Amino acid sequence: MVSRHTGGAAPDGRQGRFVLVGQRLRRLRKERRLTVAELCARAGIQTADQARIEKGEGRMSLDVLFRVLAALQVDGVEFFAAVERELSAPRESKTIREL
Repeated sequence: MVSRHTGGAAPDGRQGRFVLVGQRLRRLRKERRLTVAELCARAGIQTADQARIEKGEGRMSLDVLFRVLAALQVDGVEFFAAVERELSAPRESKTIREL
């Protein structure tokens, strides 16, 4: 299940996590040279849903997330560890990495 999230940042920082998860999924998809359509066909989800997720505009159930991770051949523990490292990294290093 994917739900659309159009509100501002959550007071506890959850919106930032959604954005990081989406960005990480997009990087992984591009590293594997998959289009959104190809990934969605493998994971069994709608392309519009995946596009919203990658932009940080949508949230997904764990079932959908793990189907996407399986389609990308990524271990869930490694995925969340990388997201957590990004969340805890100093702000400057994130900016430098993006350049």
